[in-house]
Amino acid sequence: MVFDKKTLVIPDETVYEDSEDRIMVNGDIILDDRTKIDYNLYTEKRIFIGEWVKVHGDMSAEDDIRIDRFSEVQGDIIGGNDIYLGERVKVGGKLTVGKDLDVGDDVTIEKGFDAKGWINIRNPIPLMIYFIIYLFNLLKRGHGKEVDKILEEINEKDLIEEEIPVSDEFLFVPSGSVVEPNEIKINGNCRIGGKCKLRGDYNVLGSVKIGDETEFEGNIKALGNITLGDNVNLFGSLETEEHVILGQECMINGDVSCSTLEMVQNSEVEGIIHAPDGVKINPVAKEDMDEKLRKFDSGLDGLDEIL
Repeated sequence: MVFDKKTLVIPDETVYEDSEDRIMVNGDIILDDRTKIDYNLYTEKRIFIGEWVKVHGDMSAEDDIRIDRFSEVQGDIIGGNDIYLGERVKVGGKLTVGKDLDVGDDVTIEKGFDAKGWINIRNPIPLMIYFIIYLFNLLKRGHGKEVDKILEEINEKDLIEEEIPVSDEFLFVPSGSVVEPNEIKINGNCRIGGKCKLRGDYNVLGSVKIGDETEFEGNIKALGNITLGDNVNLFGSLETEEHVILGQECMINGDVSCSTLEMVQNSEVEGIIHAPDGVKINPVAKEDMDEKLRKFDSGLDGLDEIL
């Protein structure tokens, strides 16, 4: 999957569970800086949280969890492998660590923690001061080349440590976005995979693309194009000043407002269509029509299915 820091990415088969206010993801979960999530999060992979992120719920991953500085998780955190908490991270619930725990300076865990492996508590300020004094003394003694070599090695090491490969499937929320049960605000584009079950009203500053066989409960408002794949059921409305494209056998249980609408004959819009620049209706794909005729000839389908 192509990665773009300005695009919300929701992988295939992601589910919003209403009963538990939980988002279940097949793949890594990545929340960029200054995002706000009002859901419980669960994945069998890993969770990466940026700076100044607020998660109003629980968090559970069967692999590693990494939370950067100044972020806050109001609920419990359960990690099956290692957990890293950056400087001044706040955990409102209990922290359960499957293996090693690595915490930065001034971390708060209100209901305590349970770690089965090593616990490393870092205090980066004194170490940094010591490092600066060491470099200053080297410079005073005229060892400028040694200082340049040390800084170069540190930069190379930092680059290697920052390049953490993510899974092929991942959930990514771009910086400054808000994901709440009633409204989702995305500062960029939105890419939703296939066979997902999602809900909420989406306000997107870019374009929207939804994969095949996804069920979506809510309204979508975008500044860019909106494209729906085949067999998408949307219980809500679509609104944009650009183009809307509907794949085969889409069902829109609401209004569609756009510049132009392009849809297939076997798709339906139950509400009002407002498309001042025109509506284009394409025929059903030939291979799909051949399959319907085969079913009809075999007595597996009704006549209304091929009309």
